[in-house]
Amino acid sequence: MKNTKKGFTLVELVISMTIVTIVVALSAAMIVTMSKISSKREYEDKCVDEYQKASALILDFKNAYSINQYSLFSVEENEITIKSSTNDYVLNFNLETKTLTAQIYNYETSQVDTKKITFENIINISFVNTNNIVKCTYEFLNFHQYTNLLDFGVNWW
Repeated sequence: MKNTKKGFTLVELVISMTIVTIVVALSAAMIVTMSKISSKREYEDKCVDEYQKASALILDFKNAYSINQYSLFSVEENEITIKSSTNDYVLNFNLETKTLTAQIYNYETSQVDTKKITFENIINISFVNTNNIVKCTYEFLNFHQYTNLLDFGVNWW
């Protein structure tokens, strides 16, 4: 008599389920790894974008006020002050609000012009002066830092 029962044995089912489980586990691990890599790359791209915006504002400030009619008045950890006979020019990074501010104080008109950028990923922008060369350092959380050297070419007060 012929065996007419069709189907799988218990051993065949266990082997098939084991193979499917291994494939699904490997796929899930690969998806999690790719997701982490993608998130890290997205964060790094945001950091680079913020650096470029901060650097552009700082370089605009430096280029606008680094001629002989201005004097580099002070360089503190998070602030640069340049003065002329009628204006103060201040570049400041606020650690609490993560805001970079460029301000012009005009003593003749009593006006203040301000340009601000608030950052999500930059945790500090610091300044150190050596012979009118200002080292500007941009710090991030879990990302490398960037440094610009700014040659103001102005007279010290």
